[in-house]
Amino acid sequence: MIRSRRIPPLLSRITGDGITSALLVTSDGEILGSSSPLSPSAGSSISAEENPNSPAEPPLEMAAVGALVAEVAADYRRLGNELQLLDPRGLQSPPPPPSSVVSSPPPGGSAHASGGKGKSSSSLKCLIIELDLGLVGVASAGSDCHVVALAEPKVEHGMLKARLTVLATHVQEALSHLAEQP
Repeated sequence: MIRSRRIPPLLSRITGDGITSALLVTSDGEILGSSSPLSPSAGSSISAEENPNSPAEPPLEMAAVGALVAEVAADYRRLGNELQLLDPRGLQSPPPPPSSVVSSPPPGGSAHASGGKGKSSSSLKCLIIELDLGLVGVASAGSDCHVVALAEPKVEHGMLKARLTVLATHVQEALSHLAEQP
């Protein structure tokens, strides 16, 4: 089980090496916790010292980031479901080969994760978005929770994905214990 005071130290495990902030966000956009090694005031004073004529950037509001990321993740999931309905292979499972009992997956892998016909896994595993000012990584930590990381543009996508997915799995396991308790 995760206690609320343990969320920021848990999130801080993935910060560093170019990953500047980590958030735990509900699917509604509410922040459950955040971790950022730099305070917003320190970041804005550094940019003002580099070029005194440029205006200082306003501090990044984590609540706004959480709301935007939750909205993007919901849109991504919805569009994925709609596109999957357009795929004729997604509606029917392939017939088993007549001569063998065990079949190999079709080229490109299988989109089906659940056992039902026509149903598939619609969960967001990991999404990395490249922006001008850096990267935003989102990983699903259950049906109603996301782990978010904000990183510098130079961060390797593989490292960001690895850290996000490991932390999301840990959070998902901890939150599943809460759902099981009476």
